[in-house]
Amino acid sequence: MKKIAVYFGKRNTVLHYNIKKNILLLLFTLVFFPFYGATIISAGSGNWNDASTWIGACVPLSTDNVLIANDNVVLIDGKVSCVDLTIGNTSLSPALKIVSANGVLTSTGLLTMNAENEYGSYTLDAGAGIVHINGALTWASSAGQNIIETTGGGTVIVDPCVFINQVSQKIKVTSAGGVIRFNAAVFDQHNGISVASGGAVYFADAYVVNSVVASSWSKGSTAYFSGAENTIKVGCGITFGNVVLMNNALRSVPASDGIFNILGTLSLSPGSVFALYQSVVVKQHFENRGGTVLGANRLICTMQENTDFLRRLPQLMYW
Repeated sequence: MKKIAVYFGKRNTVLHYNIKKNILLLLFTLVFFPFYGATIISAGSGNWNDASTWIGACVPLSTDNVLIANDNVVLIDGKVSCVDLTIGNTSLSPALKIVSANGVLTSTGLLTMNAENEYGSYTLDAGAGIVHINGALTWASSAGQNIIETTGGGTVIVDPCVFINQVSQKIKVTSAGGVIRFNAAVFDQHNGISVASGGAVYFADAYVVNSVVASSWSKGSTAYFSGAENTIKVGCGITFGNVVLMNNALRSVPASDGIFNILGTLSLSPGSVFALYQSVVVKQHFENRGGTVLGANRLICTMQENTDFLRRLPQLMYW
């Protein structure tokens, strides 16, 4: 077996390496201990895939961390990804925006908005494309405006739990066709979610509203609820546009001092259960397509168009 000799310091200090064994060791290291990426910092405004946008002319790889610095506005028109993503390091107003329907941004690590708690506007905009927050989200900043939004009918997918505990934190659908998908629980203390007419928000887990009434849903917007044994906790109050319980969803509304208003339609899909421990006021229509209301005496329909509710009343279960 051939060996090589490596000298360290004194020439009589010799380490012998078995070439075959160390090639296997190198391969093991590459597989189980991959190289970690660098932190790539924006040098100015421009396209993500343009080298001149980044310090050192380094377009970020999927294994890199990214910082959108100063007042730089970085645009995305293709499919890109990174590990940690930080938007904002000064009191200026940076933004990361998708500018085409083919644009996709995936953050697999930690997304940080306004890391230095500065005054400015810090924006992550899906535009007409897709932003997927696949890792963790931190935006404890109390200063400035820290905004995650879709302005062009695109989609924002949020995998981690969301805590809106500062007035500065906003998640917005600002145009028809825009969608936010929350795949974990959402805790909103400051009316931080706003949805334009024609926009939609999907909740796969609990939606909890605490210290401020959630009232920024337009009449033409829709909240979709899925999953089993999750809550819609009113706290100080909730006003939705439309509400849909999806197939086999189980949602309970715990007793609260707040008011639960639905400006448009409440729709129950097949197999869904709506368990009411306080009153829910439906301003226009109630549509039951095969669901069940527990505590139906707490479902209050206030307009004469609610003939569907009256026709289907025998299908409801009472407590």
